[in-house]
Amino acid sequence: TARCLSCSNQYSGCLTCSSKICTECNSNYYLFQGQCFNCMNHCLSCISKKGCSECFSSYFYNGSKCESCSIYDEYCSSCNNIQCLGCQKTHYLNESNQCVDCKSKFGDLCLSCDPNNCMSCKTGHELQLDKKCNSSCSYGYYRELNSSDCLLCQNSFVGCLSCSKNTCFSCQSGYSESYFTMSDNS
Repeated sequence: TARCLSCSNQYSGCLTCSSKICTECNSNYYLFQGQCFNCMNHCLSCISKKGCSECFSSYFYNGSKCESCSIYDEYCSSCNNIQCLGCQKTHYLNESNQCVDCKSKFGDLCLSCDPNNCMSCKTGHELQLDKKCNSSCSYGYYRELNSSDCLLCQNSFVGCLSCSKNTCFSCQSGYSESYFTMSDNS
């Protein structure tokens, strides 16, 4: 009796096959004489062992191998064989094609940015219309003592919408508004 066998179980790296040979390989492999062979390190797509047509994200092909974009800058996330083209979201690319920490330009509360604006803020801090992070905590958060960190009220008081470190001021629907302090709960 005939049975069906997966191409990948018959041939390493094989995506499609006929009865005796592989006809198409998975990404990161190339086809040679009916068999699939691994591409070089960090290569996503290749046509031979020595050539790479596409490297993994944050790598570039330098003519002989896929090299990490971190050779230009530790925070570089995309590049070509000449320079860094993009940075991780916590940094922006300046005019010199270097990655600069968002916090150095937009303050400690900024988590992600482009060269002109902060795009997102630390948890509990709202991004204002002027693209700056509000230094006070958003509704539903309270400030941790001696810190810029905002903590979620519900982490301290179940069902609480508005609070200080020790007191819940308003509750979600379905919870009673009996004012209590953290010291009452302990």
